[in-house]
Amino acid sequence: MSPSGAHRRLLGGVFVGGASRRMGGQPKGWLLAPQASGPRVSVIERTIALAREHCDEVVLVGRADAYGALGVESIPDARTAEGELACGPLAGLVALLEHARAAGAIGLACDMPYVTHEMMARLVRFAPDAAAVAPRAVAGQAAWSPLFARYDVDRVRGVARAMLEAGERSLRAVLDAVGASELPCSPEDHLALRDWDSPADVEVAQ
Repeated sequence: MSPSGAHRRLLGGVFVGGASRRMGGQPKGWLLAPQASGPRVSVIERTIALAREHCDEVVLVGRADAYGALGVESIPDARTAEGELACGPLAGLVALLEHARAAGAIGLACDMPYVTHEMMARLVRFAPDAAAVAPRAVAGQAAWSPLFARYDVDRVRGVARAMLEAGERSLRAVLDAVGASELPCSPEDHLALRDWDSPADVEVAQ
């Protein structure tokens, strides 16, 4: 039984492979998350802690050299059938699903400092029989928010691998292909799914 009380084992994957160009190359996960009171922690430490509350195992996905001090297992992005290192977020998802020794996997971005415990619990429990679960990026629109998502490993792994081999890079395309279920979100939840893409995002939060 997973820490959240769900009846399926879950692997949590924190995606760390982005180049962070708009942050001047600074690893975004090490930025300090907003905190109303008490000591502040980095966004990635906060995300790992949230994931560990709900998952049996947590790994970093992608180029994780910058986060070696955390002592968390990391897995590299997937390679193609020809042995070439694949590019894009889909390469991370395929690596996560092929590494999984669990029935389900949760993919999380390392630069989303506002996600709450309640949102994580809802992601774990909603639509337990779905091939995948994710919120929409914006309420009422079609695009998914793909780096806060849950995947059924057996049902998505093969689809994701085939799409990667075909040259696809988008996680949203995989969610569409497997008929993902939409995680209900309030306006406050959609705000909590904001990521930090630029120094301006961080400045607003201080």
